Amino acid sequence: VDLKYLFNETGSKLFYIETGSNLFYIESGLKLFYSESGSKLFYIETGSKLFYTESGLKLFYTETGLKLFYIETGSKLFYSESGSKLFYIETGSKLFYTESGLKLFYSETGSKLFYSESGLKLFYTETGSKL
Repeated sequence: VDLKYLFNETGSKLFYIETGSNLFYIESGLKLFYSESGSKLFYIETGSKLFYTESGLKLFYTETGLKLFYIETGSKLFYSESGSKLFYIETGSKLFYTESGLKLFYSETGSKLFYSESGLKLFYTETGSKL
């Protein structure tokens, strides 16, 4: 491997490696790994349980400490945070939102809208001008 830069600082346990268009970053104290090659990106931090990767339009994000998951592939979007029980999905013009902690559900498809929050016993639906 042709290394451009290698940096090691034992006090903070930091390592940095760059090879051409590829970039690698490691910090052994925080258990952190970072790699970028063109439009592709990888990020991992085991100390705080964080993993992030992006390849083109596809995106995946997770942090196990905060129980957070995020996925985006083209027009499709998925978001989940198990700590606050939040889920979010968007596919094209269709949108779905739910937060199980607050018992909230939200869906929108074009002009059609549906809203429900079971915690407050509230139900709302709108289709065009009709409510």
